[in-house]
Amino acid sequence: MEDGDTVQADLVVASLGVTPAVAWLRDSGIPVADGVPVDAGMRVLDRPGFYAAGDLAAVPGPDGAPIRTEHWGSALAQGRAAATSVLADLGLAVPPDVPPAVEPPGYSTYVHGTKLTIVGWAHAAVDEVVVHGDVGDQRFTIALLDSEDRIVAAVGVGGARVANRLRGLIAQRAWIGEVDRVLESAA
Repeated sequence: MEDGDTVQADLVVASLGVTPAVAWLRDSGIPVADGVPVDAGMRVLDRPGFYAAGDLAAVPGPDGAPIRTEHWGSALAQGRAAATSVLADLGLAVPPDVPPAVEPPGYSTYVHGTKLTIVGWAHAAVDEVVVHGDVGDQRFTIALLDSEDRIVAAVGVGGARVANRLRGLIAQRAWIGEVDRVLESAA
């Protein structure tokens, strides 16, 4: 425990991830696999006039394949994008500055008192490069790369600032060589 106490247990259950409740959609004609596949505007694929957002929405990931992001921040961005798409599809005015729904997801947590921030699609990574600090420092950031040395995610340990600065590069699937330029311009 946080205060140093321990708790004895015969069994510990860790519940990780979300299984979307989509059974009610099975006979609707809406495609259902691991969630509901949508385009970048949150439009259900092959079903004009239908939109999905949140844990059940499978948005195009970094390689174009549908992927669900089970985090409230993504659900908020997707909801805004879906509303923008509805307005646009109805021919109504679209609010300015609505961020894209498939922007890299991001979330932070604390692990043993240290802030851990993840931005992007870590599952698509095959390699990693330390881009700020050194492993073992109080603060460091690692860029996660795909097989072509493009940035697909970042992990910030001890803080989120540098990982969040890489968000644009992650969205563009930029080459690792672009990191120094972005970090220098932000300094």
